[in-house]
Amino acid sequence: MAIWKITWNKNLYDYKARINDFIDNGNDIISQSKGQALMKNIPREGDIAYISCDKKLIMKVKVISKFQKNNIGDSDKFDINNVSAPHRTHEYNFLKILKIYNNNMEFKGNQRTWTQLNTLPINN
Repeated sequence: MAIWKITWNKNLYDYKARINDFIDNGNDIISQSKGQALMKNIPREGDIAYISCDKKLIMKVKVISKFQKNNIGDSDKFDINNVSAPHRTHEYNFLKILKIYNNNMEFKGNQRTWTQLNTLPINN
């Protein structure tokens, strides 16, 4: 099992609404783009990821599917201004939310969407 950091851009993704949707409606499945970077290692089913947005640790997730090419991001209601335009096919996988962090612990993001971590950002 590998540990990953996923970086979201607060100007492109409404992470607060995503968290509220989980809290209010129990929607715990997220579609996540692979991003544009070339990756030697890719996340696999069962891997754990910590999501950074607005320089904060916001959630812990588990990878529950392999990457697939499709336009699923086009229907993501949390995608601000629909940056996943229909003419751009991305690779997406699915994540299951395991935990939301409300303590606003600093957890700076990266330029890459997915980054493999060597250490955990938090004990749980």
